[in-house]
Amino acid sequence: MWKTSIAALLLGTSLIARAQQPSAPQVVQWQLQVMHDGQQIDSFEGTTTFG
Repeated sequence: MWKTSIAALLLGTSLIARAQQPSAPQVVQWQLQVMHDGQQIDSFEGTTTFG
């Protein structure tokens, strides 16, 4: 019974958090480092729109 209550609480919290998020997409900056034998041999950077 308590597991159901916790799951419902988490789901409700998740839905409330989503309702409060702005409608504008978020921008995420990322970097990918390519490693070979412990040494960085290449890297890539970018910006991705999320949401």
